[in-house]
Amino acid sequence: MVMILQNVVRSKEHQIYCPGKSAANQSKPCGAEWPFELCKKVAQLTRDEIYEIEDGLAANFAENQIKTQKCPSCYHEIAREGAQTK
Repeated sequence: MVMILQNVVRSKEHQIYCPGKSAANQSKPCGAEWPFELCKKVAQLTRDEIYEIEDGLAANFAENQIKTQKCPSCYHEIAREGAQTK
C-alpha cells in the first residue's frame, strides 16, 4: 500500500485508485477511488510517510487543478485568492 501511495505521488496524481482488476472484465483495471484516510490506516504509515504523501498529493492537486502563475523573479508558484480550478 505504501508503494501504491508513493507511486501516485511520483506520477503527479492526486487521487488514489484501486490497482486491481475489474470483477466484470479482468482485462480492465478496477479504477475505484480510494479515500486517503482509509489508505493511511491500511498502510499503517509513519508520521514521516504521512507528511511526505499528504504533501505530495496536495502539491499535485495544486499543480493539476488550480490556476497558478510563476513569479518572473523567483519562479514561485502563486495562485490568486479565490482562484478557479482549471
